[in-house]
Amino acid sequence: MLLKRIEIVGFKSFADKIAIDFVEGVTAVVGPNGSGKSNVTEAIRWVLGEQSAKSLRGSKMEDIIFSGSDSKRKLNMAQVTLTLDNEGRALPLDYSEVSVTRRVFRSGESEFLINQQACRLKDIIELFMDSGLGKEAFSIISQGKVDEILNSKPEDRRKIFEEAAGVLKYKTRKRQAEEKLSETEDNLHRVEDILHEIGGQLQPLEIQASIARDYLEKKEELEQIEVAVTVKDIDLVHEEWQTTGTKLEEANTNANEMKTKQEAVRLELNTRSAELEQLETTYEEARSQFFRHKQELETLEGRKKVLAERKRNANQNQDRYSKQQKELTDVVAWSKDQLARESATLKNKERAVEKLAASLKEKQSLIALNENDLAKDIETLKADYIERMNEAASAKNEYRYLQDQKTRNEERQRRLTRQNQSRIDERNQLSAKVEEAKKRDHEATERQMDEKKTLTKAQEDVSAKDANVQHVKDKLYQAYHYLREHESKINIIKQMQDGYEGFYQGVRTILQQKNGRLQGIHGAVAELLRIPAAYEVAIETALGAQQQHIVVENEGNARQAIQFLRSKKSGRATFLPLEAIQTKTLPDTTHRLLQEHEGAVGVASELIASDSVYDVVKKHLLGHIIIAKDLPAANDIAGRTGRRHRIVTLEGDVVHPGGSMSGGATTTTKSSYVSRKNELVRMQEQWTGMKENIEKAEANVQTKTEQLQIAKQALVTLEQKHIAQKDNVQECSRQLESLSLELKHANDNLAVFDQDYTNVVTELDQLQVRLAVVLKNSNDAEASVHLLNGQIMEKEKHKKAQEENLQVTNEQCTELKIQLAQEQESLHYQKEKVAGIQKEHREKSKALKDLTEELQLLSEDMSKGKLGEQELSEHIDAYKEEIKNGEAAIAQQLEEKHVLQEKVRIAKSALSSVSESISAAQQRIQSLDVKLNRLDVLLENHLAKLQEEYGLTYEKALQEYPLKLDLEDARERVKLIKRGIEELGSVNVGAIEEYERIAERHQFLQSQREDLLQAKETLYEIIGEMDSEMTNRFIHYFEDIREHFQRIFTELFGGGSADLVLTDPSHLLTSGVDIVCQPPGKKRRNLSLLSGGERALTAIALLFAILEARPVPFCVLDEVEAALDEANVFRFASFLKRFSEKTQFIVITHRKGTMEEADVLYGVTMQGSGVSKVLSVQLEEAQESVLA
Repeated sequence: MLLKRIEIVGFKSFADKIAIDFVEGVTAVVGPNGSGKSNVTEAIRWVLGEQSAKSLRGSKMEDIIFSGSDSKRKLNMAQVTLTLDNEGRALPLDYSEVSVTRRVFRSGESEFLINQQACRLKDIIELFMDSGLGKEAFSIISQGKVDEILNSKPEDRRKIFEEAAGVLKYKTRKRQAEEKLSETEDNLHRVEDILHEIGGQLQPLEIQASIARDYLEKKEELEQIEVAVTVKDIDLVHEEWQTTGTKLEEANTNANEMKTKQEAVRLELNTRSAELEQLETTYEEARSQFFRHKQELETLEGRKKVLAERKRNANQNQDRYSKQQKELTDVVAWSKDQLARESATLKNKERAVEKLAASLKEKQSLIALNENDLAKDIETLKADYIERMNEAASAKNEYRYLQDQKTRNEERQRRLTRQNQSRIDERNQLSAKVEEAKKRDHEATERQMDEKKTLTKAQEDVSAKDANVQHVKDKLYQAYHYLREHESKINIIKQMQDGYEGFYQGVRTILQQKNGRLQGIHGAVAELLRIPAAYEVAIETALGAQQQHIVVENEGNARQAIQFLRSKKSGRATFLPLEAIQTKTLPDTTHRLLQEHEGAVGVASELIASDSVYDVVKKHLLGHIIIAKDLPAANDIAGRTGRRHRIVTLEGDVVHPGGSMSGGATTTTKSSYVSRKNELVRMQEQWTGMKENIEKAEANVQTKTEQLQIAKQALVTLEQKHIAQKDNVQECSRQLESLSLELKHANDNLAVFDQDYTNVVTELDQLQVRLAVVLKNSNDAEASVHLLNGQIMEKEKHKKAQEENLQVTNEQCTELKIQLAQEQESLHYQKEKVAGIQKEHREKSKALKDLTEELQLLSEDMSKGKLGEQELSEHIDAYKEEIKNGEAAIAQQLEEKHVLQEKVRIAKSALSSVSESISAAQQRIQSLDVKLNRLDVLLENHLAKLQEEYGLTYEKALQEYPLKLDLEDARERVKLIKRGIEELGSVNVGAIEEYERIAERHQFLQSQREDLLQAKETLYEIIGEMDSEMTNRFIHYFEDIREHFQRIFTELFGGGSADLVLTDPSHLLTSGVDIVCQPPGKKRRNLSLLSGGERALTAIALLFAILEARPVPFCVLDEVEAALDEANVFRFASFLKRFSEKTQFIVITHRKGTMEEADVLYGVTMQGSGVSKVLSVQLEEAQESVLA
């Protein structure tokens, strides 16, 4: 595959349509900074599927559309088309050439086309997936991509290797399979939920008829009591409503009195506020005028500077434009004379071509006229000749056919005579065979019945074993699911640990730099100590914030880290220098006491483990702390030791020196670093156990599956025997039927024998008459054929003589055609020459006109500039005086403003006090009003309930439904009746019909469940296959790229070493990729410490390693060698040339060494304001330009 061409219109600075044709090898695109050459790279990336506007140096996708310039309006659409040579069918399309087009409109709409056919962005991405040409591939490196690749996380850097390994399509398929699996599981859960629901309905439907009568009785009793209770509730609510209304009236009266007082205070506040507002307006106006005068003064001074600069530039431009005007005038005059001369030559050539064409046409007409007449006569005779030949042949064929028919009928007559006796013998034999076949058919049917019973028993056995296998598989898949969940939790905890979650900002900043800029950092206390789970709460309580203290080698390392935190403003941290800290211990008497005391667990430093180098840290932090079983024991130990030591219980309670105590519930069990570390160990142990159980389950599945296969094989054997016996029965029945049919046919044949014999005799007589007629027709046709043949030969002789005469004329025509072609070619060249001169004349004339207008405008600007400079100086002096006066007025108004603000503050305070009192009163009113509304609604609900549920008014219900029970007893009775009705469940009179319908649906859903289970198993198998394939492909290509990278790095650097390392080799599907390198003469170091040139050369080495492992059709490089010195540029260029044998390179560059190795150069310029143009550059001219 080859990138043949790119066409761009409206994309960024390419306002006009441009096209670049690429060749095999190296194509270089050069141009000055800001000319838009990098837009070529971004256009290729965009059409290949880039969706991030930020990656295209924009904030939104509309930013890539040409936004207009001084000389050109903005466009509403951007379009890029890539044309690729697909002769080798590298792309999965049956076309030798493939064009991919992407458009975006300013309205936000987008269009995508493949070979001018509309498609989706997804189709384009899938077209190039795993071809090495995707938007994420390493084959397109834009500006800044080198640092992005080297600075990215190892997990993000993995994407480059996945693209090279071609696993993206497998990841896509796996993701699709996982989505389908999730959807299948959801569907399965829904089906099982529905099955469970329907299953619970089947049995109750059988007894719903009797439940209906009980339901009606309870319903009637419920209505009688519930209506009476509702009437009583209406009476109670009405009484409470009247009481609440009285309280509301009293609250309103109190609120009105306070509002009158509020209005008086507000009037005073408004008066003061109005005075303040008026003063602030005056102050702001004066202040605004002051700043406006200052801004205008700055503007006038700036304009004065601009006028001086423009005057200097105008003087320089006037001389240059005058010289260019003279040169263009001479060029226009010369092109006008040249156009006149070449136009005259063009007219002479056109007349010569017309004359030759007329002569040739005359000769060709003469030849065609002579050839057509004689050829027409010959064709007519040949047509008659062929027609007569066909008639003669038909007559002969018919005669032979009739003769054969006569012979066959005579033979048939003799055969019928012989067969009469044999037919009689055959009929007798068939009768005996029919009786024998009936006997065999009866015996085969009995054997088939016996084998059917054996087969049914075997099928039941296979079904039972199959269900057992499915059961153990379901358990295995569930175990897989739990294992993945466990792995996810482990990864989350690891990420929390690696990110130092829960640590202070300063501590986290230092720990993240312990393998980087800072030296001597060992880690946090919580990292370095190993605390058993049994003492986790006690030790964490004992340490407290000291868990986050950072252990360093010496005091100098601590000072360096503190200075680093201060420079970064990243918080604070406490440091423990190993060379400086001192151990803390308990007295020997206390140790003896702890050994004898039943409630003592021990000294905290002795209950935990660590590397020996950190023993001093343990004893410094925990050597003086006692761990007790519980709080009573801690109190007792504290009393015996004089309350001089800190004692912590296993539950986290603390007895402090001096006797104070603290304790309660702890909430740090799952959130601290130590607890997470212990939890991680526990979960990893559980993961190992789950893995072992899965292996056992897999073995069990294998055993059960093998047993199932054995049973299925036995079943297949029985089925084959049953089928064979069934076939035997069918064969016996078929033979019996066939023999019976043959016997019938034999009897029928004997019956029709006499009729056949009579018919044969009649046909023989008719054939004899027809033979005589056909023989006469054949003789007549042959005579006509001989006559026409003689006439045709005579005409052919005349035609041959005529062809010899026309040969000379044809040769003359050929010479005329050659002469005409030569003149037409000369005419075409002359037309192109004249068109070129006309185009050049128009361009130069337009340039002369534009330059003349520019000179005129320049003269006018210079005249205006002299007048404006003096006027500006006068305005500047006036504004300076006004600014001085304004500063004094602002100071006086500011003092008056402060006095009024204090008066307003006092008035607001008084208003706030009154408002609070009113607010309290209004809250009281609102509370009563809400209660009154609630009672209104409750009353209306009770009345509506009577009307809507029972169709009764309050008066009618009070009269017809007396309350015969106590109110509370009646409420309890209503609850009991409702509970009884609820216990009855749904009542359905048509229970039988409903049962049949639900049973049918239950059977259908059961079938759906089986299908979903089968689909679920298939998807698990697909996901497993995708994981295996991705792992194999990734590790294969990774090792291949790694080997090439080690070699190419050494070649590019002239020594040194480098390597690619997996961050987590045990998880090949998610492991990141680290780059480790050691330039020649230096120590192995982190990528961030390399120089710009070293980083660029490292990325280039990785690029060439990937291309060697998996060559891509083409590669686009955008100034990747910009940071290299000249020697390394030439080294890079030589690699580029070497790899161009397999890969086509498009290089955006401005380096001499790279351009020298290019096969084709294109130049990008910005001749007009903001509009890029593409020009082809001769290699010799390019080299001279670089040298200059």
